[in-house]
Amino acid sequence: MLQALGYTCFDHSCEELPLQQNPLLDTASIRESSSQLNANLYIVTDVDNPYAGQRGAAAVFGPQKGMKKEEIPTYDAALHRVADLLSLPPSQKGAGAAGGIGGSLYSLGATFVPGIEWMLELLKVEEKLAVADIAFTGEGQMDDQTAYGKVPSGVGKLAKKHNVPCFALAGQVVEPVDNLYETLSGVLSIQQGCHSLEHALNPDVTKSQLAFSAEQVMRIWSSGRGN
Repeated sequence: MLQALGYTCFDHSCEELPLQQNPLLDTASIRESSSQLNANLYIVTDVDNPYAGQRGAAAVFGPQKGMKKEEIPTYDAALHRVADLLSLPPSQKGAGAAGGIGGSLYSLGATFVPGIEWMLELLKVEEKLAVADIAFTGEGQMDDQTAYGKVPSGVGKLAKKHNVPCFALAGQVVEPVDNLYETLSGVLSIQQGCHSLEHALNPDVTKSQLAFSAEQVMRIWSSGRGN
């Protein structure tokens, strides 16, 4: 991203690294762009992971994107090195978002904003919850990270504020999710039967399973209201 904005990355031999390849592992120095970026930048993200370390971009998000376990130390060391080049504290909140894009944005003077707060305000969710009887939220996979800034957690907190029951539907639910029940009335997986990932990702299948799961929630909720 920095290269696209005019920054130049050099390897240990002081050779310029081309824009077409990921420079992370080979960057030994960075030359800032000669032009100033005239813009207000914000890091709008649902995670607060730092740039490097045990909760950094490589350790947490690398395996999710196909990185092998034995590769993590190499990439984490590279992140520590680049953090020094960018004068970025490795523990900077949100710097590890999007594989480290958050850290690059920090180096450009960006301001960190919790993504869920930004989106809830933009979509006027609180106004809608104020007149709602029931709310639904969701996520691809709900797990122990969901409570820390993810959409279901944010929606659930607002729903609780307005005494609105809120149910979360997810493609997959991985225990433990006990910390979510403080704000959510229920957490359900939409999967019906044992199928392949390819089957589960089929848009028509997803639509059908979402509709079926939501209907079951509504049936239970309505019966509890005496309807």
